[in-house]
Amino acid sequence: MSATPSAMLPLAAVVALFTLTACSSAPKSTDTASRSHETLVVQQKAPIFVDVDIKAAGKSVGDLYIFGAAVTDSKGRSGSLTGTLIVVDAVDPKTGKAWETRLGDLTFILGGEQLLVKGASVYPRADREMEVNKPQVRAVVGGTGSFVGVDGDVSTVRNADGTYTHTFRLLR
Repeated sequence: MSATPSAMLPLAAVVALFTLTACSSAPKSTDTASRSHETLVVQQKAPIFVDVDIKAAGKSVGDLYIFGAAVTDSKGRSGSLTGTLIVVDAVDPKTGKAWETRLGDLTFILGGEQLLVKGASVYPRADREMEVNKPQVRAVVGGTGSFVGVDGDVSTVRNADGTYTHTFRLLR
């Protein structure tokens, strides 16, 4: 089944906005050795999801998952995680297995400050959540407060009990 060009416009607009905001931060030094490194671990409770079924009924490219969860970090700050996941590919081209690639836009709010994360991850098509104990890595693209000017990455693991562990590697 192929979508008409006009039916794909809303999805194209969301993907373009996602790409523009991901690329809008100021350039940083590529010499990571000269920058300070910080590890921050965030524990997340099980998320609450809202599924938005776009265009075709059932799971398909363009579907949107909106979620939120309570979090606590290794510095004792509590807060929340809010995010969106957009399905952009529905089958692994190498294996033909039913996996989905989803673009993620996540905001961690810790002690009133924000840490922003973006990137693509692969999910089992039959599940809205990540596979248990299979890390996914996304880019840290900035933040507010003490997170102004940071970048780096975050490795996220879904735990067997439905919680998540996010291990940030922050560069300043």
